[in-house]
Amino acid sequence: MGTVYPPLESLTEKHQPPTEGELLLLKAFQQYLPGDCEIFFQPYLNGDRPDIVILRKGYGAHIVEVKDWNLDYYNVDNQGNWCLTKDKTESNPQFLKYNATRTIFTACMSRVYLKRR
Repeated sequence: MGTVYPPLESLTEKHQPPTEGELLLLKAFQQYLPGDCEIFFQPYLNGDRPDIVILRKGYGAHIVEVKDWNLDYYNVDNQGNWCLTKDKTESNPQFLKYNATRTIFTACMSRVYLKRR
């Protein structure tokens, strides 16, 4: 059973509580992932806040962006923007995940570089 940070019971008190899909996924991760997995909800990563980050020592990190969208109402334009209507766009979830991955990688590589000096 994985460990969720902050605890599931306190998530409804957050400034931005989890969506229905995020909460469902957090509960599933907590129940089905091994006990040495750490599951973080909206961690602050140098300005980024991915929905979920899972860490497991000796294995790595996994970043999850949850979208509770009904895909019938969306399409992707030629620039990769996710469009709801002609006047509104949503952030590309692949781009959001890429940014969070880059932030984690940069932080880890900085530590490796500093240790070697």
